[in-house]
Amino acid sequence: MSAAKGSPSGSIVALSSTNFKRYFAGQLLSTLGSWMQITAQLWLVLDLTESGSTLGRLSALQFIPSLVLGAWAGTLADRFDNRHMLMVTNTVAGLFALLLGILSVTGHISVHWLYVAAIGIGLGNAFDRAAGPAFVTSLVPEEHLTSAIGLYSVTTSASRMIGIAVAGVVIAAFGASACFIINAASYLIVLASLLSLRPAEITDRRQKGGPIRIRDGFHHVRSRPILFRTLATTTGVGMIGMNFMIIVPAMVKLTFDAGSTWFGIAEVFSGAGSTVAGLAVGLLSRPNARAVALGAIALGASTIATGLAPWLLLFCVLMFLVGVCATGFMTTSMTVTQSNALPSMRGRVSALQLVANAGVMPIGALVAGGLMSSIGVRETMVLTGCSAVMVGTVLLTIETIRPTSTWTLGADQTEADPARAV
Repeated sequence: MSAAKGSPSGSIVALSSTNFKRYFAGQLLSTLGSWMQITAQLWLVLDLTESGSTLGRLSALQFIPSLVLGAWAGTLADRFDNRHMLMVTNTVAGLFALLLGILSVTGHISVHWLYVAAIGIGLGNAFDRAAGPAFVTSLVPEEHLTSAIGLYSVTTSASRMIGIAVAGVVIAAFGASACFIINAASYLIVLASLLSLRPAEITDRRQKGGPIRIRDGFHHVRSRPILFRTLATTTGVGMIGMNFMIIVPAMVKLTFDAGSTWFGIAEVFSGAGSTVAGLAVGLLSRPNARAVALGAIALGASTIATGLAPWLLLFCVLMFLVGVCATGFMTTSMTVTQSNALPSMRGRVSALQLVANAGVMPIGALVAGGLMSSIGVRETMVLTGCSAVMVGTVLLTIETIRPTSTWTLGADQTEADPARAV
């Protein structure tokens, strides 16, 4: 089905949906505030401790809830109204941002309070990131699904590009507390966008009747080769190869001995690359497992090159390639899993993808933090790139020997569709 005359086309065709347009705008602005807060948290930890291992622990605490609760959150996303779930999760995150702002303004902020907030925000994210991608598929027709997921990833990348750059300036001028307060206020925007959606135009993809079990999600993924292989690859890359949140600031501060402004510059380049990748993936009509494998290899290669950069400016420029490859890999894998899962299973599949990506990051963050303290930050970045190349090469080899077929769910396909054995 083609877009109506005068409506968006290509990678932004999903914006022809009024509901998606409103949700996209709210997410874009709210995520901007979130990246400002993330930047402030990371910089505070480095200022307080100058320790890579402490930075790793902070990151691990924020992602542990996704590992522990991710699969269960997906069952709730397939049973309950996703819009209401997202309203609750955003309210919780906003309150924790406000708490950090108050503690920072009053001079009571400490690493331990940052740990507490990381756990609280992680709890909200475990449910938010299970419901979010599945909810997006309810706002657009099936033929616009790739565009919607590509644009959904842009909310993170574009906001990251702007938010981290702005955060660097704000931290220098007003301190980290201003970033926390701004983020708390930004959650009011996403709540307003969720309240403004037209319920009649939201597709109800929830499972009606019968038990909704976590194991059904695992069985669904195991029965479909493209889902199983994509999530296995995402797990491998996510565990070791996606720890940029702690490696990049450590590279800037500890390796190049630079300040928060240069961290902002590096993230602007990375965010610009991420935005380009999110829009480009939206143009793909049928991404497959081979594309996921090539994305992992490209991510690893760009990470290795960036880690070897001898000068700070070159490091920042190469972060553009890292941004392109990281978002290209994540968005492609998300598109493959969402377009090949049955609608009533998308919450559980989203949750498993969350576990495969963010959920395993606590392990990788602890490993990366320890490596940075023992062998060096630059060496750690190169090793993470090598791990992504190895994982991608394994999937590419398997796909060459025994390829999977990519297929997209249509309106006529039901829960009784035959599953394909691996």
